[in-house]
Amino acid sequence: MSFRLHLAVCFVAGTALLAAGSAQSSSAPLTLQDAVRIALEKNPLRKAALADTRAASADIKTARSFLLPHLAFSETAMRGDDLGNHLGEAAAASNDYAAEPFTGGRSE
Repeated sequence: MSFRLHLAVCFVAGTALLAAGSAQSSSAPLTLQDAVRIALEKNPLRKAALADTRAASADIKTARSFLLPHLAFSETAMRGDDLGNHLGEAAAASNDYAAEPFTGGRSE
């Protein structure tokens, strides 16, 4: 085991033992697995590393989204009662809005 790895394991176990000693209410002894689990849960450097990993994952998804097709949609509406200005005309004639009489499909 390298020195750095040994030092990291000792730090994690020591932090876990301190955290568990103050938080543990039962008299059951703390196992090494429990100490490591508690240390990993409480370690702020690990939490920061996990957050960085999630952010990098989101950046990858954003970068890949530019390869996919995009769809844009827009809609406009206008409301008014000015029939005198029909498509830029000065005044609308009465037959501009009149319906053709229904002939039932027969032509006369």
